Amino acid sequence: MQADSKKIGELSQSLGIQLYFSFLRGGAFFLGVWSLFLLFVVLGCASPSGDSDDEHGVGFLAVLSLASFGDSSLEASPHPTQRKIDFWGSKEYMVDVTPWMSLLSAFGAGMYFVYVMWFVYRKIPRDAEALDAASITPADFAFLLDKLPAFDQESLKPEDFEAELKKHFAKVLLEERAAHLGDEGGPYTANKEVDKSVVDAENEPDNLFPEISFARDYGGRLAEHASQAKLKTEIVEATLDADGKKLKKLHTQARKLLAQKKKRRADEEKFASTIERPIYRAYVVCNKAQDKELLLDAYRMSQLSLGYLFQSKRLRFRGLKRIRLAPAPEPSNILWENQDCPAIERACRRGFTKLLVFILLLISTAGILWSQQTQKNETEKAEGKNCAEIIYTRDSNPPNTVVLDGVTAKAYLEANIVNAPGAPALENHFTDCECAKIGMSSMTGDVKTACQDFYDKQVLMFAVTTASSVLVVAINFILKSLLVALAKFERPLTLSGLECAIALKVQELHLESTLIDPQWVGV
Repeated sequence: MQADSKKIGELSQSLGIQLYFSFLRGGAFFLGVWSLFLLFVVLGCASPSGDSDDEHGVGFLAVLSLASFGDSSLEASPHPTQRKIDFWGSKEYMVDVTPWMSLLSAFGAGMYFVYVMWFVYRKIPRDAEALDAASITPADFAFLLDKLPAFDQESLKPEDFEAELKKHFAKVLLEERAAHLGDEGGPYTANKEVDKSVVDAENEPDNLFPEISFARDYGGRLAEHASQAKLKTEIVEATLDADGKKLKKLHTQARKLLAQKKKRRADEEKFASTIERPIYRAYVVCNKAQDKELLLDAYRMSQLSLGYLFQSKRLRFRGLKRIRLAPAPEPSNILWENQDCPAIERACRRGFTKLLVFILLLISTAGILWSQQTQKNETEKAEGKNCAEIIYTRDSNPPNTVVLDGVTAKAYLEANIVNAPGAPALENHFTDCECAKIGMSSMTGDVKTACQDFYDKQVLMFAVTTASSVLVVAINFILKSLLVALAKFERPLTLSGLECAIALKVQELHLESTLIDPQWVGV
């Protein structure tokens, strides 16, 4: 199966599909192991449990239900702590057996979740790294320069900023090359004469770093340009389709974008040219892939808060300004319309969305738990769980001899209410407990009239339950759109970052649905 998943990945040229089938293989194995640990629970349910099995299900399903777990005969086991189970041919108290079954189940679940964590944090990065090593892409030669220092007009002019950056990185790179000349198997050990020459002055900064692309402050206009381009495409398509209604709507959106563009002209006039705009980050292209790796290794601690705070003077820009380096994403993975968003703004947006999602989770969790508890209470009322186990008709002679059900209730009403002169009113004659014992299926004619309020409440509860199911589907659809909108609101820098933000929010909702699952809240 492992070879098959690799073959599928090679044929489809997709690492994601290969990892998908690989996860299915491992997941099926560990789920199978987990099921084997649960086999003891099934055997416990299948063991003889008295004469009441037929009352807990249909046919053989009763044997496999939890109601059949242990000795369910009240006469034989008057108290739950005294119930026994036929465990491996010997009768054992359930309180002694069930903890071991729980531990086995927890151990199986733990094995599965350890596999999932290993797959996410070890398997996926390792296979992705192997794929990157086997292919050459633009990201192999570029790194992301973040936390750029602001312009200091007195000591550094904007037009000299790029040249100064190249000089700084050239200096650090040549020092790193010299430090790695003796590394066995390194990129600078094949030819010692050539290796010595790489530290000479002939290595100009412009040759070491052919290109630097700056992400400048355009005040959010990059996103506007992307929206305008998308809107123009939609207008052309609507014109070709002769869709007048859609075309009118698109023209309205175009007028709104044009109004926003006019409002931003005042901000644009603050800068005489593009080169004077503040820079948020830069994508630096190296001449050699190994040069990029050397610089990333030198700045590896800059991605940590403490490492960035205590960065050595040798690595700081002009010996003063701290900077941060990280691997650059692929060009096709970059969301260029979000590049003019500063880091502090993106952090605030992420904090706002996290707070909003947390509030939504609290509200939805409270609402769902309340509705589940209400439904549970109403269901218990309908099933008569809060009533006496056996209810007799009121005219039993001698008393407490005729059990109340659909047939006896009808006979009682005909003899004592319908055909009896001076009898009390028929409507709502029975109490809720009496109606629960009669059952909804027997409520017709006079019996229904005698349980009218109870019947109406049960019908209403059924309607509310049905409407709630439809509402849950609608809410899930709305939540999906809302989560995507919230993820886009965070303005991530890459497509993978956007997908990760969406997946994280979906995972939070899945966690919520797991935590409030009926089996955990006792519904």
